[in-house]
Amino acid sequence: MKIIGQAPIVRELNYLLEEINSGANYNILLRAPSGHGKTTLALYSIQKLGIKNSQYYIAEKENIIINEEKRFHVIDEIHTIKEPEFLYYFLDSGKFTFFLLSNESGNLKEPLINRCIPFIFHPYSQKEINLMVKTRLNFFSFPESFYEMIGSRCKGNPRYVKIISQRLFYVFKHYLVPKNLEELNKILNEILIIKEGGMNKLDEIYLNYLKNVGGRASINSISYGTGITKTEILREIEPGLLYKKMISISSKGRELNEL
Repeated sequence: MKIIGQAPIVRELNYLLEEINSGANYNILLRAPSGHGKTTLALYSIQKLGIKNSQYYIAEKENIIINEEKRFHVIDEIHTIKEPEFLYYFLDSGKFTFFLLSNESGNLKEPLINRCIPFIFHPYSQKEINLMVKTRLNFFSFPESFYEMIGSRCKGNPRYVKIISQRLFYVFKHYLVPKNLEELNKILNEILIIKEGGMNKLDEIYLNYLKNVGGRASINSISYGTGITKTEILREIEPGLLYKKMISISSKGRELNEL
């Protein structure tokens, strides 16, 4: 598994994995916005440690029952566990290594955080995003400018890289392999409907609502006024707009920035 970006985290994590392979156990908290590669990095770690001796849980979809026959445990969406106290015994036992993943770490209880080694992801550079696009579309031989145009529509988010690259692959395979930037831009704008900066219909609805109410609103007001769920706002819309510095978030609410 090739990891692009987050070099300081990957470097330190590799040191930890060597210690774990030697018999030590740690609790590791991966904190990053949705789609930034937390699960990818956790699975990369598990593959190096021993996939057969691991268990993966999605906290928001199931009641967590720790499989004590496994040494390595990955719990995704850890912030959705409202009462995590039952985990403390396992985290403190020294018998297991836990990878806890969260894109809403502000909702985590302090005793849980204090039991972990935290890794906080930094934003991806545009060069790293472009390289991810190139890696996913390596079946085609495009000039660098193609990967730069596609990368500019990915909102700095590896998940968007994956989704957009998948969609483009089938368009290129069944409809048209672009010969120039004009054709590629037409595919992005008119077929995938992904505009400059990665803007899509949900982004436009969100931004138009903020404009219409004077440039500032609470997330509850935005959700009620647009019909977009708070989960969609938090996970699908706001990370990209924050990356592009189009909005700011404070105790006063969501606010449009002057660009």
